[in-house]
Amino acid sequence: MSRAKPAQHWLIRSTLILGLILAFMADTTAGETEHRPQSAATPWSQLSESEQSALSRFKDGWDEMSAIRQQRLKRGAGHWATATPEQRARLQQRIQRWRELNPDQRAELRKNFQRWQTLDPDQQERIQAARRRFQQMDPTQRQQIRERWQSLTPEQRRSWREQQQTPQRQPPATPPAR
Repeated sequence: MSRAKPAQHWLIRSTLILGLILAFMADTTAGETEHRPQSAATPWSQLSESEQSALSRFKDGWDEMSAIRQQRLKRGAGHWATATPEQRARLQQRIQRWRELNPDQRAELRKNFQRWQTLDPDQQERIQAARRRFQQMDPTQRQQIRERWQSLTPEQRRSWREQQQTPQRQPPATPPAR
């Protein structure tokens, strides 16, 4: 992300992008490679009425889309159909935040998401637990942590991350003081 805005820990950003991409932003990742076998694209005429209704904004270009992109959009439409009004509101906010990002910020978030996907489930759970602890802090504490993180050198940040990957250690809620 841009350094002009307050820096946030890459794990928090990765969590944001995880929800964002999995839910609705599949159409912005066209062209990336998949590790799953590709299936054939689905013609627009073979979609159900409910799928066509949910995906109507993509009708004109649907038949030219890759099968992967179509599958992601169909999955997102399915999530949307079953979401509560509160979940829909949160997703709309995330979509709006995504749209406000510049291309460099989006690229960095995609990179962080790919990094997140390479983590094993235990690492992901530790990160999510640390994120939950961070979110439960009052805004002043969170700002102090952000400022402390910004004051660290890249080497200090790398060292701190490596320490957190040790399985027997519970990640601290704050980065080390400089």
